Amino acid sequence: MERWTLPNIMPVVFVLVIVFTIWSIYGRIHLSYLLQTGIFAGSYDDTDSSQAVQAQHFRGWVQFYISQFLTGMLLFCFGCAIFVDPGAVPSEPDWLPQDLTGDQEESDSAKHTAQSNTSAKGTSSCSAIAEETSAAGASLDVVAAEGGPVGAVAASAKAALLGKGASKGDSALGVSSDAATGNLPLVREEKVTGGRRWCKWCMQFKPDRCHHCRVCRICVLRMDHHCPWVANCVGYRNHKFFLLLVFYSVLASHFIIFTMLESVLRVLAEETEFWVRFQLVFGITLASMMALTVSAFLAFHLWMVINATTTIEFCEKRWARPMDALSTTTNPGDALKTINKNKLTTSMYDLGTLENFRAVLGPRVWLWWLPIDLPQDGGLRFQVSAEARKQAVSDEQAERSKSPPPAPAKLKGKGKRKEQKQIADLLASSDDHTDSSEFLPGEGKKNPEWTGLERSEAASKD
Repeated sequence: MERWTLPNIMPVVFVLVIVFTIWSIYGRIHLSYLLQTGIFAGSYDDTDSSQAVQAQHFRGWVQFYISQFLTGMLLFCFGCAIFVDPGAVPSEPDWLPQDLTGDQEESDSAKHTAQSNTSAKGTSSCSAIAEETSAAGASLDVVAAEGGPVGAVAASAKAALLGKGASKGDSALGVSSDAATGNLPLVREEKVTGGRRWCKWCMQFKPDRCHHCRVCRICVLRMDHHCPWVANCVGYRNHKFFLLLVFYSVLASHFIIFTMLESVLRVLAEETEFWVRFQLVFGITLASMMALTVSAFLAFHLWMVINATTTIEFCEKRWARPMDALSTTTNPGDALKTINKNKLTTSMYDLGTLENFRAVLGPRVWLWWLPIDLPQDGGLRFQVSAEARKQAVSDEQAERSKSPPPAPAKLKGKGKRKEQKQIADLLASSDDHTDSSEFLPGEGKKNPEWTGLERSEAASKD
């Protein structure tokens, strides 16, 4: 694999060396003394009673089994975090552009070759499609701003063009009838311009919370971060293994510190060989440093799980409400300011502490501490909180009520005649245009009695 380069392997080797060093010192020095094996065989004092010897043996065996269990779980989760696929976007029509859906059976090697050759072409074609859609939407915005049946028809046409329902806030958050029946929307996260998120490297659309990793060179589902210590991305399918790795690292390091402290105090008070004393002091110092580091790391990741966010979302502060910021402005800069002003204090994916932990550690609470029973929701679609849905709808309604509609653009010459023809075609396809009392574009008076055909003829004569 391409990620297995020397710079990527070195952090993994470094972690293994630290684990082996602490485990070796703990077993060869501390446990050997308690069990009177190895270099400490037959080193009991003659004054020690049989009960004290038995108690020391019992304590040694208990510490042996607990330390070996914690170390074994740590190494197993470490291996799973390294070798388990974090989750990639499937090659399905929902995530592929139309011109690539027929190539789903292409082999991986051919696909990577095609990516390097067609990435520029695919990006330019997608940009062209986006420009055409934006131009068509802007043209319909001008018509919709005039109100009346003309504006209603134009607004419906724009909604069909964008693939959205009557309410943008409802559509974006899944408040529509599809969500009521249990069907989650395909995507909620969009670009500032309203388009779907696209990966130019993988040549596919991105699901929600999905990001492209430059090291692994794939789009990772619900990507948390790329961890150099496991030479892998932490994503939807191995997030539980990563959390358990940190969890068992904390337990193992603290257990070793508290139990090995007995041997450290003993060698400092008694006459002991230098290399035995040095190894015990070095081992407990190394374990203390690791315990401090991984404890802070575990606390941070547990906080993010409780708040239903990832490291990338935390760093990018991607808690903006998924509302259409362009509903009141056509300037992307103003739209970005609107998004930044309407930050949520919590993630929109926050469903409560219990459900947030289930989304990462699996549905069965009693199996959270074992590296089994992974989440089964697929990692492509995510539910949002009811508070986020209600807040987005109320915010959008407030924005629409206080913001005036954009002024219609003034067209001249051929552009004006083309716009009038588009309006006439829209009116011809409408069933309720006979009651219109609005101004006919291009005229200076109201004509409430005109039919759609007469409007079309007047527009064409102009």
